[in-house]
Amino acid sequence: MGARMMGGGFGGCTINLVAKSEAKAFAETASKAYKNKFDKACSVYFIQLSDGTHLVRQTY
Repeated sequence: MGARMMGGGFGGCTINLVAKSEAKAFAETASKAYKNKFDKACSVYFIQLSDGTHLVRQTY
């Protein structure tokens, strides 16, 4: 669905929005492509989106 480059210049990373049903296949394909290009394994993290930033407790 979408991807974006992230990171601070130390090898970088991408964040990828992928349908849940396609996540495992996408991770396997991307990992293999990375390994083939750079001869180095990459890390993949599966996450679940949350409601984002919001006030938890007012402290003042």
